[in-house]
Amino acid sequence: MNLIKLVVLFGILIFIYYKFKDHQIELADAVYHLQNKFSENPIILIVVVLLMPLNWGVEALKWKVLIGQLATFKEAFKGVLLGLSLSFITPHGLGDYFGRMFYLQNEERHHYIGNVLVGRICQMIPTLMFGMVGLQYVWFKEKGLFVIIVISCISVIVMLLFPLRKIVLRLLTKIKIVRQLFIGLADNSFQSILSVLTLSFVRYLIFTSQFLLLLTLFVPELDIYTLFAGVSWIFLAKSIIPTFNFLSDLGVREGSALYFFENYNVDLSLIFSASIALWLVNILVPTVISTPLIFKTKGGRS
Repeated sequence: MNLIKLVVLFGILIFIYYKFKDHQIELADAVYHLQNKFSENPIILIVVVLLMPLNWGVEALKWKVLIGQLATFKEAFKGVLLGLSLSFITPHGLGDYFGRMFYLQNEERHHYIGNVLVGRICQMIPTLMFGMVGLQYVWFKEKGLFVIIVISCISVIVMLLFPLRKIVLRLLTKIKIVRQLFIGLADNSFQSILSVLTLSFVRYLIFTSQFLLLLTLFVPELDIYTLFAGVSWIFLAKSIIPTFNFLSDLGVREGSALYFFENYNVDLSLIFSASIALWLVNILVPTVISTPLIFKTKGGRS
């Protein structure tokens, strides 16, 4: 077992190293701009870094709500971070599912894979809703339309959330293999799912604030609404466009940023650098820090 963990650890590190070579120019630019901006305004960058543990702490709290007494908050936090690390070497973030399962205090932890999916769906809801800001800014230019759409979406989601949960569970229980993965969903009440949805909005506002702080530092000539529209567009694109892993996610960030900001008189390299800086803070740093957790897994307990 230790040999397998060692192989996984080296796999993550080697994968990061070789993929870094593919993005060394963009990363070098991001680091260069970060150094310059830090000397100009260190407070903003410090705040961005300090928001990183809060970001993942809220995600861990979401996971804790979804699994109840199967893990403490500390174990839920470790599971989230381990899933983040494993996602580096698995396609489409599948490592996130495995990482979270390791820290559940239940021999039949695979029953709770569906709970991970529920957490992801809840996180997708604010991404889609606020992503409409980017869509309407690109296509409609009508700011009032967004308010109407958001209010309508919130109302529909709240009304359908619990009935849809029952319908989905009823359909899934008809398929034996799939049923084993979604048994844990039966433990989630409407209140718990609503709590997870609320925390998803909180988390979205956290990492959006991080990105906005970086962009106001890198491209202060753009107004805050335009920046927010661009940020919501980028997050929407990276959520709906399939990527192999967190490193191929960099290409989606660059492409979506180019599409949105190319019509504005700004240095696009600064936009790219701000996006990569956020990736370094929110993804790479916690991944490297949490990679040793692989050796602390003991069949579901830490």
